[in-house]
Amino acid sequence: MKKVNWIPFAVLGAVIGISLGRSAKKNRKGSHVLKPSVVTAWKQWNVKNEWWAPFPYADSIGYITFGMGNLINSPTAMARYDWRNPDGTKTSYSDIVSAWHAVKNAYPAVQSLNCASLTKIRVTDAEIQRAVDLAIVSAETELLKSFPGLLDMPADEQAALLSHAWAMGGDFVPVKGFFKYAALVNAGQYADAIVEGHYKGGGTQGRQAQEKIAQQNAQIVRDQNLDPDILYWPQDLTTNPVAVAADGNPGGGYFDPNA
Repeated sequence: MKKVNWIPFAVLGAVIGISLGRSAKKNRKGSHVLKPSVVTAWKQWNVKNEWWAPFPYADSIGYITFGMGNLINSPTAMARYDWRNPDGTKTSYSDIVSAWHAVKNAYPAVQSLNCASLTKIRVTDAEIQRAVDLAIVSAETELLKSFPGLLDMPADEQAALLSHAWAMGGDFVPVKGFFKYAALVNAGQYADAIVEGHYKGGGTQGRQAQEKIAQQNAQIVRDQNLDPDILYWPQDLTTNPVAVAADGNPGGGYFDPNA
């Protein structure tokens, strides 16, 4: 029987350039605290929960968003991004204001993807990705306040925490009262923390199922001393570990963002 090794989800490349007791490096997505495997796979994780919308829309509770669930809670916030007219020219601030109010005023009769017909201005995929990267950095900054050991947590745990932040805000621990959850996570009791991390909200069932798998994976990584830089999600290590033979040939399905 060939010896097997766990296959990397991505090669470690960067942590954010702040003084946290370890040197910062650059990854291909920019400066981040989170491991490159998490940042690179974030669209795959999150797009099924938030879409990839180049237009402004009202979510189920009336928040105006775009992209991959990126909040634009005022015309001023919306104007921070590069909106374009159908002919490709840059959208004026007054037209951004009009578009924002058109979406806001149509709620609750018109929501989600049905808002596409309310406006004609759009952002590019590259601008959505820029917004996502900015949102990740913002979430990291807040998460570090409640999870000071974030840098050294397994990639799967980092992904679960970022997912919580995307759903509730990076400051969800003090604002929403998830203190027991934070205590368990900070103690490395990732599997035990799952039940304490549950939150309510329409359409969050799929997201929370992903978080459960990731936190179970993180516990296995910690207990079995596996490589913490690998993001094993979407594989569930409790039932379907991803392994390769010692010669490097894949032994099962996996998603490699560097491929």
